[in-house]
Amino acid sequence: MAESDEETFLRFHQVASARKMDLAMRGLDVPNLAIDELYELATKQQLPEPSWDGFILDKFPSPRDESAERAASEMEAEQRRLKSIGDRIARSCHGDDDVDVGALVEVVHAFVKMLEVGSLGAFGTLTRQEALSNLHKLTAGCTAAGATGGSLLGVLRAEKRNGIHGAGGALKDPSAAMGVLWIARFLGFWEEIVLMRAQPPPPDGSLVTLRTTIEGAYQHTLLPYHGWMTEKAFQAAVMASPEWEAVRPDFAPTEELYREDVGTFVAASQPLLKRINAALTQLDLFDTRKSV
Repeated sequence: MAESDEETFLRFHQVASARKMDLAMRGLDVPNLAIDELYELATKQQLPEPSWDGFILDKFPSPRDESAERAASEMEAEQRRLKSIGDRIARSCHGDDDVDVGALVEVVHAFVKMLEVGSLGAFGTLTRQEALSNLHKLTAGCTAAGATGGSLLGVLRAEKRNGIHGAGGALKDPSAAMGVLWIARFLGFWEEIVLMRAQPPPPDGSLVTLRTTIEGAYQHTLLPYHGWMTEKAFQAAVMASPEWEAVRPDFAPTEELYREDVGTFVAASQPLLKRINAALTQLDLFDTRKSV
């Protein structure tokens, strides 16, 4: 195994061992299956790391019926989408400074799905399209760089070695670095939106519209990197922003749970964004140029 493959196997081994230990501690039969053989099977099936739990549960099932518990967990994830995404983000950070690319891809897909089922109209459509475009740049860039093991640092270093980027953070577009740069900006933009919507109303009792929140977050996170055409497209889309009361159920079933789930999301997203931005900066891959 390459070093990155060994690290991936060790993480898989920890998950599988924890499941076997759980069954044994409850006095239940533990199937006689070798973890290294299960890892080879998961690798052949190209299972992303976030899918390991379900795969291992299938291979080491409990004699009692866990379908009701699983259904309840899936229902909560569907109703509390923001919390579910926060939980996914927390699992994407590895070691002291790395990010698992496969887990990050799952995070963006989950966020896009939340926006798809939501009530955000043209604004939701625009942000989904941008996210998917940059997700494609990331995954295609990983393939082109020949990077394996799921390490974001490994992918970025491979692109750096291949000499596809210019000095001073002038990134090739498309590339994995360009994709993850804009994915971080996308997540930072939404982090500010959901955090601001969790704040108490102003002391004077005035109404803060969702459009106002979006425009404020845009000014801080995306506008510095948007060119004239992109800015105009954004302004046109945000004009039709719905009221917050129509959108909040897309994130959480109640206002109280929404505030709780924002805490979960932000506690996970901030360390993730810090890692991504630090990796790009350290490798001279942080592109500050404006888009078209």
